Amino acid sequence: MKKIIIVRIREMVMGGISKTAVDLLKNLDNKKYKIVFFIERDLEENNCFLDEIPKEIDIYFLKNYESIKKIEEVSLKKKKIFFNIKYNLLREYNRYISNKKFLNFLKKNEEIKAIIDFDMGLAKNIKQYKKYKTIAWIHNSILDWGKTQKRIDSTKKILSNYKKIVCICSEMRDQLVVMDKNLSFKIKIIYNNIDLKKIKKLQLEKVDEDEKILLREKYILTVSRLDLQQKDYLTLIKGYCKAKEKGFSDKLYIIGDGKDKERILALIKELKLENDIKLLGKKNNPYIWMKNAEFYILSSFYEGLPTVLIEALVCGKPIVASNCRTGVKEILANERNGILFEKGNIEDCCDKILEMNKKKEEFIEKLDKNLEIFNNNNYQKNLKLILESEEN
Repeated sequence: MKKIIIVRIREMVMGGISKTAVDLLKNLDNKKYKIVFFIERDLEENNCFLDEIPKEIDIYFLKNYESIKKIEEVSLKKKKIFFNIKYNLLREYNRYISNKKFLNFLKKNEEIKAIIDFDMGLAKNIKQYKKYKTIAWIHNSILDWGKTQKRIDSTKKILSNYKKIVCICSEMRDQLVVMDKNLSFKIKIIYNNIDLKKIKKLQLEKVDEDEKILLREKYILTVSRLDLQQKDYLTLIKGYCKAKEKGFSDKLYIIGDGKDKERILALIKELKLENDIKLLGKKNNPYIWMKNAEFYILSSFYEGLPTVLIEALVCGKPIVASNCRTGVKEILANERNGILFEKGNIEDCCDKILEMNKKKEEFIEKLDKNLEIFNNNNYQKNLKLILESEEN
């Protein structure tokens, strides 16, 4: 009988973590192991990337859509004491049911090789799983999890209860070791997997007539979830607006969808940029748009290892990016592959857009062509090492 590898994630939405979860599932050895994918929240039509998951993998949802929707409806009224109590009770009940389903699966299946906690959703209850090989997969800077000593101590304690820890860039690993040197023996760096050949092939796909018209324009591009809390579209749009006032003529195309779409559209309207900024929605193939862009721009407050920047480099595009933690500086390679601006700084964002507009040909000449560190073979090799390694 095959041993079981469990991968668990909170939800599958449009974004980097969900996309990299699919890459992980594709690269786990389903001939050697039975792979089971647990998704905490079923978002029905808003689930993303499920059709890309190999058919041999079993998928289980822990919370159904009706219960999630009910909690969201009650949350809108929780300023009133009754609804606040009801909201907290519903959340706790759903958490209890979800945890019970997961534990029942573990009890019925003895041959568990590893539990990969892909977004650390098990962190609060990780002690319940101490008999298993639990692997925490960290996607962003631990310095953004909380800045008080109490929060740092709590993070150290939680991570110490995992058997192994995956960091997706060296900056992230260094932060953990500084926080607690005792974690160093548990850590393995596994860069996000990039299928270089696939990206180069997809750049050449055909598009429909409406898309051809948009692609003929000169534009800069960003691809991400429409989330103001992390992606900082306010700085990007206001910085772009200032650049336009100083003579910058390229359009700004935004690929992606998310909860803050209406707020972003409202800001675009307020600044009278409806003809200059285009929200293109979800695109299954963003690489055609990357290939035809003048350059790529990222404005996040924080990241992990922003795969989208590596994809932009594969498409031959220089980058303007905020100097956020983590991974951005590593990818830009001491500004060989692009220019950094101070995160949240509208003026600096504007200045760097204008600077890249002048220097983009220079940057294209010196772009890093050696991206093999992110290639599939290295990913599979490192994945095998952490799964087969002895527990300490």
